[in-house]
Amino acid sequence: MEQEARKFYQRMILGRIFAMIGIVIAFVLFLLGNFYATNTKGVFMAYFFAILMFIFGVKAGQASVQCRMVQKSYELFHDYLAFRLPHVKKQKAKNNMMILMAKCDIVTNQYERAAQTLRTLNCYELHQDSQAVYYLMWYIIDHLTGKEEEAEKNLQTYRQMTEVRTKRALPYRTKRLQAIASGNEYELIHLMDFEEAFSFNKKVLRTLTGIFFLLSTYIAFYVIEQNLPAGIFFRTNLVLIVYSLYAIAFFVLLLLLVVYRVKIRQMAEWKTTGTTVLGTIAIILAGMFLLVYGLLLFLTLDSEKKMTDDKILVRKEYFLDPSEYAVYEPYHIFFRKYMYESDENGNHLQEKLYAPRKSEEDTSEVESKQETELEQETDLNQGNEEPTIKEMYQKIYESYFASGYDDITYAYSAKGELYALLGNQYETEVNGETVMAQMRLVYDRESENGACEEFVCYEDHYDDAGNPLDNSSIFNFYAVKRDTLEVIPANKTSWAERGSEEYCEATGE
Repeated sequence: MEQEARKFYQRMILGRIFAMIGIVIAFVLFLLGNFYATNTKGVFMAYFFAILMFIFGVKAGQASVQCRMVQKSYELFHDYLAFRLPHVKKQKAKNNMMILMAKCDIVTNQYERAAQTLRTLNCYELHQDSQAVYYLMWYIIDHLTGKEEEAEKNLQTYRQMTEVRTKRALPYRTKRLQAIASGNEYELIHLMDFEEAFSFNKKVLRTLTGIFFLLSTYIAFYVIEQNLPAGIFFRTNLVLIVYSLYAIAFFVLLLLLVVYRVKIRQMAEWKTTGTTVLGTIAIILAGMFLLVYGLLLFLTLDSEKKMTDDKILVRKEYFLDPSEYAVYEPYHIFFRKYMYESDENGNHLQEKLYAPRKSEEDTSEVESKQETELEQETDLNQGNEEPTIKEMYQKIYESYFASGYDDITYAYSAKGELYALLGNQYETEVNGETVMAQMRLVYDRESENGACEEFVCYEDHYDDAGNPLDNSSIFNFYAVKRDTLEVIPANKTSWAERGSEEYCEATGE
């Protein structure tokens, strides 16, 4: 029996070693993810939940091994605890283990060994629940060994402890008092049976492990989706299936967690307290948040429509914003590859904007309108003695880009907004792949203090065929003072970053 207990202990140690290896691997993946991924917050959250998964996984594994030992024999579990006890350093953990050893001895009718274990305990170091169990065990031992006087003293102490009003009542109070009143030997011994409590503890730990596993892998899937090669995206059906399975599994695990909590409290005869209610409400709110998040995800999920040439027309949904369309081609089974922006019929957006109209009269009318609007803007700014947006584009180019880029050209976006292209396309690397790129200056807005106009410089990326990719990056932000045309760089590459002190002072941000 002792040798078998030693094997169980070795399994527990082996489980901890594997868990530590898993944590190290997760940390290495976290570092690699931070190095290669653009979404470092997502990588950190995936790693954080993976660590929690490993921690609760180890506890669930330990609880599972303990349950198997208890189901096999209480004597085996006693030998396991006795073998493990010298290796435990914390006194609280030692006390709990000795309480369990004494329970095993009572269940197996080894009352003298149980008494020896209890004599090594300092009752005043125990938690209130453990103190009550301590006196209850002494009562059972003395009563079953014929020491009625000592048994009555211990019973009196236990009764006094059950009558003390505390924030949480002693567990199994009614059940224990009924067994004591009956005086039945079987019922008294059965009070020390903890197999059912161990079983529920195992189920709770497994459920928590499953929840953290789902959270870590869900965020990891999101991070992978954000860091696919340039122009490659998951198919909508795959995303919908994966997210739906995650949502169902997460909701089921949350429901199981609530059920287990309720059963544990009913088994321990604990009344519903504020903490229990708040915990249940928190779990329900987490489930409601999941449902709302899933609904918003479903409403904003890209919709796919197969075209006659086997290409895919994708409608990109934006919450409270107009939809956009793009054409993709199938790429393996679960992916699609970006080709070009389009209208709702799949027509190339550039061709739609600049292809010949039905008549030359219509074309000249559009061009004349654009020229008139540009002249009106120029006249208005000249009347106010303020520079035009086009002049500000030119000033930014001369100040920071003229030495590296041959020229600056202007064009209009689909919304009729003027932007500037700097030089020609050049080769660069994005996520380890070589693509073509070109700088683009875009007018953003008037500064908060009204003294400057703010601009954003993007680096647009293109594939080998010259089709734009949907992964433009921000190169820098610039502010141009209206009165002097002085250009001030922000020296930041994202909207969330804070600009340079000079930039913030000029714009009032």
